[in-house]
Amino acid sequence: DQHKGGIDVLQYARNMPLAYNVGYFGFGERAGFTPQDVSRWGHDLNEDIFYNPGDFSLIRANADRAATEMKRYLEALIAATRPNDDGPVARLINYRNTDRLFDDDAIRRCLGSYIIGSHLTSSMLTTHIIAELLDRGDAVLSGAIAAAHANDDALVGQYCWEAARFRPIGHCLYRMCEAPAGEPFRLPSGAEIEGGSLVLAGVLGAGADAAAVPNPYEFRTD
Repeated sequence: DQHKGGIDVLQYARNMPLAYNVGYFGFGERAGFTPQDVSRWGHDLNEDIFYNPGDFSLIRANADRAATEMKRYLEALIAATRPNDDGPVARLINYRNTDRLFDDDAIRRCLGSYIIGSHLTSSMLTTHIIAELLDRGDAVLSGAIAAAHANDDALVGQYCWEAARFRPIGHCLYRMCEAPAGEPFRLPSGAEIEGGSLVLAGVLGAGADAAAVPNPYEFRTD
């Protein structure tokens, strides 16, 4: 009734990592930036790293700005956090104090990697999982709902991972063949990929590989 029969799942899924960032990681207002800025950095950097094979200048410029702002923000966060504080940032600082190779740059990389992965990845995967469960019909959907009502986190997780197998974040991942340009890279199958060429890894197809997943077209939670 509150939502008049509908919920904007995508917006809801975007709000979840935002709340988690603030409540667990302490990514609140700092150095002139807000939690919304943190989410923007995650979006812009994720878009450039994973969805910009054409190296479009606007996407790259947004990512460069995000990286610069995020560095300032994380430097201020690390400087303001004490080893006896609660939370993951303090734990990273304590680890830094016991390992000379783990410095502030390493802490920034850890936290920055989370920021990049927490926005688009979490919201998109959540949306895909809900869409897949809804499309599966009552037999699957009712089981997922019952598991949630029973607070059975393990079973809910199995429903989510299985739904994600059928509807992953992306149908493929683009990568570059690391072999020197002009030199072939031979796969175990005997196929060859020219060095330096674009490679599309079929995530959706891998989830239906009968050699790895028994009965790959059956929705299973076992």
